[in-house]
Amino acid sequence: MKLKQKVLFALAALSSVGFVHAQDARMENVPTGTLGQRYGDVNIGLQDIQHFSDDAYSMGVGANIPVAGNFDATFDFGHAWLNSTVDQTADAVSVTGTRYLAFQGAKPFAYAGVGYEWDKVSFGRAKDHSQYGIWGVGVGVEIPASVAFPTVEGLSVTPLISYSDDFRKSHNSGQACVYSMEANQWINHQTAVYADIGFQDVLHSEFDSWLYTLGVRIRY
Repeated sequence: MKLKQKVLFALAALSSVGFVHAQDARMENVPTGTLGQRYGDVNIGLQDIQHFSDDAYSMGVGANIPVAGNFDATFDFGHAWLNSTVDQTADAVSVTGTRYLAFQGAKPFAYAGVGYEWDKVSFGRAKDHSQYGIWGVGVGVEIPASVAFPTVEGLSVTPLISYSDDFRKSHNSGQACVYSMEANQWINHQTAVYADIGFQDVLHSEFDSWLYTLGVRIRY
């Protein structure tokens, strides 16, 4: 089975977990949303690069920790790779602070984060390694589905607009805007599954991307 098929199969398998256990959501005292929750996160992703025949893939882990009233700190590690005529891998660590408010059931929020990335590129015998600081900001709103559908428990949707960049010179930097939507479903008081779809608009390249992510969150 090709790598792309394996990733898509894994994405479908994670999705099925949510459907299989969806009936349990009403039987548990489930939370709503992710802001203000202490949890760990495991995810996988697929990046469909426009005007390019090969896709990129990613795996990540993270943790969200409420550190003060209406303020969360998030720690993430991610590994991404592209297998093509040019082999490229990227590892990144980051820490993000998110400030949110409660407004008629919804939670508008803004975040800012910094991190560090290590890239490896090889083309035949030619190899290049680089490392640099990264940063990002974003705004969004977490909306419980119960606002519109009172009988639906544990489900929230989060539209988000974000911007990311690094600390290299402008013509080398990875300036990009992402417009995304996430759905998070707590299937019981401890476990949630989520899916995210986004479009990445890269400022210095025609290789914009569709981004697909599926993951599991565990409260602790």
